[in-house]
Amino acid sequence: MLRHSPHFYTELTILIFAFGWTLIDGRVVSTEVDLSCNFERNFCQWENGRYSDSKFAWIRNKGETIAPKTGPKTSSQLHDNATLKSPIIRSSDSHCLRFWYNMNGADASRLQVVSSTSEILWSKKGNHSNIWLLAEVDISSRAQEYKISITGFTGDSYEANIAIDDMTWEKGMCKNTEFKNLKCDFESGYCGWTNAGFDSFDWTRKSGSTSSKYTGPNYDHTMRTSYGNYAYMEASNRHIGEKVVLVSRVLNNEQPMCFSFWYHMCGRSVGNLIIKIVTKTSTEVLWAKKGSQGQKWKEVKIKIMSIPQDYQIYIVAIRGNTWSSDIAIDDIDINEGTCGAEQIQSIRSIRNHPRCGITKSRIPRIIGGNTASPHSVPWQALLKVYYVSGDKVHTTSCGGSLINENWVITASHCIPNKPIRVKIDLGRHNLLTKESYTKQIRIAKSIFRHPMYQYKNSISSMKDLDGDIALIKLNASVNINNFVRPICLPTANDTFNELNSCKVSGWGMTAGQPRHILRYAHVPIVNRNFCNSTYSYNGQLTFNMLCAGYMQGYTSTCYGDSGSPLSCRHRPGAVLSGYSDRWYLAGVVSGGVGCAPKYYPTVYASVTAAPIYRWLSKTLENS
Repeated sequence: MLRHSPHFYTELTILIFAFGWTLIDGRVVSTEVDLSCNFERNFCQWENGRYSDSKFAWIRNKGETIAPKTGPKTSSQLHDNATLKSPIIRSSDSHCLRFWYNMNGADASRLQVVSSTSEILWSKKGNHSNIWLLAEVDISSRAQEYKISITGFTGDSYEANIAIDDMTWEKGMCKNTEFKNLKCDFESGYCGWTNAGFDSFDWTRKSGSTSSKYTGPNYDHTMRTSYGNYAYMEASNRHIGEKVVLVSRVLNNEQPMCFSFWYHMCGRSVGNLIIKIVTKTSTEVLWAKKGSQGQKWKEVKIKIMSIPQDYQIYIVAIRGNTWSSDIAIDDIDINEGTCGAEQIQSIRSIRNHPRCGITKSRIPRIIGGNTASPHSVPWQALLKVYYVSGDKVHTTSCGGSLINENWVITASHCIPNKPIRVKIDLGRHNLLTKESYTKQIRIAKSIFRHPMYQYKNSISSMKDLDGDIALIKLNASVNINNFVRPICLPTANDTFNELNSCKVSGWGMTAGQPRHILRYAHVPIVNRNFCNSTYSYNGQLTFNMLCAGYMQGYTSTCYGDSGSPLSCRHRPGAVLSGYSDRWYLAGVVSGGVGCAPKYYPTVYASVTAAPIYRWLSKTLENS
């Protein structure tokens, strides 16, 4: 844009904030707000003048600034400010405010865009040399009426000028800045983030130490000095469980994103820090941390998969038991693409057994479900769970998947809170025969539930099954052979969709009767948006779940199939690394509505969902 080139100064009209000069227009009244302005004739719809919070005014100017050293020594005082104010904006829509700015001089101080609620939407400070730079500011407000202002502040001397020009005002978010404006070091404000109106209190910007001893950081992460700013939850004078929520603007991305930030959690009773993705129909916990993490800043990188619908990111901090539970965040960043090697290291792909996912015989595709060939699903496990209810010992059966010599994956809801004993049968096919030649029996040595899952005797919503996955460590290693063999686990970056060839297996009910011979059925993965539609689960599914089955019914899982594997392999165009002739665990049977009703495919815990995969990787590595 030639207008902003220094070679064209003598032909242009620009708006300059210069010390001691005043030009006050009357109040702008407009029913159609358009903040666009090139300042050729006037200030358009902007109000310019001395306000209670503004010491002097902006002036319109052509050519170079008024003095060679950029700031004439006139009657204004150091650290004064000049403000342009918009008319009242009556809209709940997002808008993009663009303008060019020039901040030149040894002591040019600060230029900022502020909402009528005092939220700093954009800010720059210091000397940016004698060049024109583009500012893009996303404007949105929960209020039906609001104003915005553009304010320039003087510095420590008179040798400074701040100028703006060619302002445009467009409906919608600024292109290519949707994610850029979420990057935040909290030096000038909360950037594209907002304190939620539904939380207990607010995040606070702070520099230096927090007000409480032995908790919170002593300095920020960006500058690592007591002058830099960060955002934190002040736990003093608050109650246990109260929370603060920082909310992003509305996002929509069709490509994976990498979301990262630095956090500080230090104190004897630190509570929780949680990252969520929230849509109109569901909530997904992407990451969570609890308790003191030491007196240091730590980084976390989180992969956000493609989400082709509007969503927001919530950063939630929950107060612990006492005042010694301050939580701080700093240097939020978000970029297109995966998080790269650092993220893969933090969510390390799980090492597979070299003979994983290979079957003794081919599993044919039979849509209606059929008896499996003996030992054609060699990773299929049968769990028998013994537990006490009242004064009696009860048993229940579930499925599971062998993932290596020592571990089985199943559904968390299969295992009551305090089971007496969990027996795992492997190498089984016909439960009415002994199968002593192929069978291997193990007992659960340790049981690990996903922390998101809370065991309930009855389920009122599919959301109650969020994180419905558990790991069982066996009391002794199994022998890997043609009859007992683990299924492969996908990598951290794999996804499953309708292009994969998938099958579910188990000994669950058929026509109201228990099955004694292992059965299987080919089931396609169903788009989660469809499963979450009003025709189906109506928003009950989280991002930690996937759907597979037929919308017409006919073939599905049933009682007794819980915990069983959804086994998938390559199809052309499918996104799955590894061997094309091997089977991978895509999901664990979690729940549904009855047995194969119309419009209600089976719901599975998704193995590749970031919170689940991260937990699997960490648990297997540490145990």
